[in-house]
Amino acid sequence: MLLKGASIDNFVELWTKCTIEKKPIGSLIITATMDKRTGKNGDYYVVSFSAKPNDKKRVAELQHFAQSTILPSRLAELALG
Repeated sequence: MLLKGASIDNFVELWTKCTIEKKPIGSLIITATMDKRTGKNGDYYVVSFSAKPNDKKRVAELQHFAQSTILPSRLAELALG
């Protein structure tokens, strides 16, 4: 999937909101929805993103995975706090 323009803006908006609220991205379930649009060059899709809290057990599993796997430390920190 190629994201550009409004789709990237939508993701950045979600990421920014999570950062401001100090919610690690790994503590959420992110859902992407494709919205059909029509423009001068035909139909295209814009991806919208939403988030809801992840199950605490699943978050713990993800934290364990991040700690036991070779991940760049900053990536693990961003994903799971």
